[in-house]
Amino acid sequence: MRSKNTHVRYDAVPYGEVAHLLSDSLPGTATVHRHEAAVDALRRADDGAVLAAAPTGMAVGVRLASIPLTVVELSAVPAEALTGVESADRPIAAYELLAFGQFPERANRSLREFASSP
Repeated sequence: MRSKNTHVRYDAVPYGEVAHLLSDSLPGTATVHRHEAAVDALRRADDGAVLAAAPTGMAVGVRLASIPLTVVELSAVPAEALTGVESADRPIAAYELLAFGQFPERANRSLREFASSP
C-alpha cells in the first residue's frame, strides 16, 4: 500500500517555499482542486508530474495533516509566484501539479458498522 502522505509519494519541495500558493491570493485563472477533485486530479496525473509540499518540522506536518488534500495546477500560476521554487530533481516548470496535505481515508468504519448492526 502506498503512503497517504503526498511528500512521500512524489518529488517534494519544502512547504515554506510553496506555502504562498496555498492561499486564496492566487489569481482567478489558477485552478485549485480540493477534496475528491484533488484525489481525481492526482490519479489522472503521471507521478513524475506531481510536486508535493513536504513538512520541514512538526508544526508544519500538523498543518499539512489538518488541511484537506489540495492540488494546484501549476500551468495557471503566474511565473513570478513560482520564482525561487525548485525541486532537488528538476525545475518547477517540469511539474504539472502541486499537492498539499494527505490522501483522505476512504473507509468510514462507523457507517459500515452501523449498516451491518442488527
